[in-house]
Amino acid sequence: MIWLILYLLVFIVLGMALALALAESPTLPLHELAARVLAFGIGGVGLCWFWLSMTGLAPSRLGGAIIAIVAIALIAVLANRGRKLIPARQESSTSPREMITVFVLLLPALLGLAIVSVHALGHVWYEWDGYLLWGMKTRAVTTDPLATADYFHNPHFLPLHQRYPLMVPFVAAGVNGFTGNIEDVLVKAVFPLIYIALLLMLYAGMRDKLPAWRAALLLSLFALMPALVRSAGTGMADVPLSMFYFGAVLFIVRWTASNQPRHLVQAMFFATCCLFCKREGIAFMGLFAGGLCVVALARRDIKRLKWVPVFFAVVIGIAAPWFMFASTLPRAPIYVPAITITEIPWSRLPLILGQMWSYVGDWRSWNGLWFVLPVLAAVTARRSGKAQILVLWSFVLAHFALYLYVYVIRPGNWDIIVHRTQPRLTLHIAPVAMLLLAHHWAAVMSSNEAMDDDTDKPAAAPTGAAEA
Repeated sequence: MIWLILYLLVFIVLGMALALALAESPTLPLHELAARVLAFGIGGVGLCWFWLSMTGLAPSRLGGAIIAIVAIALIAVLANRGRKLIPARQESSTSPREMITVFVLLLPALLGLAIVSVHALGHVWYEWDGYLLWGMKTRAVTTDPLATADYFHNPHFLPLHQRYPLMVPFVAAGVNGFTGNIEDVLVKAVFPLIYIALLLMLYAGMRDKLPAWRAALLLSLFALMPALVRSAGTGMADVPLSMFYFGAVLFIVRWTASNQPRHLVQAMFFATCCLFCKREGIAFMGLFAGGLCVVALARRDIKRLKWVPVFFAVVIGIAAPWFMFASTLPRAPIYVPAITITEIPWSRLPLILGQMWSYVGDWRSWNGLWFVLPVLAAVTARRSGKAQILVLWSFVLAHFALYLYVYVIRPGNWDIIVHRTQPRLTLHIAPVAMLLLAHHWAAVMSSNEAMDDDTDKPAAAPTGAAEA
């Protein structure tokens, strides 16, 4: 257990270093600070394990010490330059009654964490994809550096998709590296941590617009979402991808309001983590490009388009070593052949839409999210025309349109593919939809209750930032 705690400290130290280096202000609210430190730490550790593995060092205590020492050195350099990461003091005092209310409203989220923890730590890898696609890779990167690991170059393992990105296996392999054993249960301790990071990020995003008790209420509804609870502890990569994807969208939305380059830099970090997390991250690059263009149009600021090539140059530049390594691995069969626009079987579109809705429209799996969101959007239509809401809607609609197109062009038994993938693919966009729900709720709140981009309020933030 002591080694697990030390591994957690590596997440925290690296997360603090990255938050200090990338954040728009070193003084942030406590909930915002906790969200960024943990999310940056998880993504940063996964990337560092990859780079160390490429140099010949598999996840180990030595590697963890190297990561921590470099992070501490970065913190020291930044602190010497006057950048100290400290929680911001809240201007308005919170009464004990309000604190108790928020605590009670967050109890369901704690229940969700307990369920996910039992699910993760009460079983070995048992979910088919969780064990074969991610668990096997975790073992492979634990025992050997990437360059010498036979698993990735062995054609006999071709059905296990050696080219799948390795963020989740590396983050989990750190547990093995610190304990010195191949753990079958304890290695899954990182998944409740990722669940916590997702909840913290979502809460921080909703606090931009909502007071604490309203954000806590929505967070608990999300935390106990059956589709989320079922996936978070299985060892799959969908919840980690949801967290990174949400982080990228959140900071793009914040950049919409603030025009602070550091917001966009943080979005670049999370977008890079998406590429390292699942192959869907490649498709998400198109969504990010579209989202950045929507920002420019919604803000009527064409100059912002200059950031689009910068965004992708940074993300692709950081991810280039992975793609170069993946290009040397055995190629899996191509499941989706290239077809022309005239060959697309559009006649199946209504059938696919119906089957997609049978999963998305299951109110029990999503705690009514996909029913409440359009109703609230319709109610607040006249009062919710802000640029941030337009950007969030562009991500939600483009996300479903992307997968709808994939289903339409998918040869063979497309209905089986929809059945197997739709719940997980919808989970990727669910946190963004919850943030959109918070923005619409804020649109009908009284002016003295509504928040407005809380992360831009510290004194260190630019005073001339535009508001959405």
